[in-house]
Amino acid sequence: MMKNNLLDKAEAAFNKGKYHQATLIYSELLTKSPDNFFLHMKRGQCYLRLENFEAALSDCAKAVELDNKNVDALSDFG
Repeated sequence: MMKNNLLDKAEAAFNKGKYHQATLIYSELLTKSPDNFFLHMKRGQCYLRLENFEAALSDCAKAVELDNKNVDALSDFG
């Protein structure tokens, strides 16, 4: 239950343009689910918007590694 609440908070922060806040929450979630491609993809999107391109590339690459058929992760990877 706590996990979903944190995910909701991360999504809300992302949707409000609070990308730094969202990265912190996604990072916390990733400590519990390090192989979750969705969390890597979303944190990568935050990093991209923060112009932290190295971190964005790393997260998007991890998302693709975890699920190479995921179109969203592939398009973010660019």
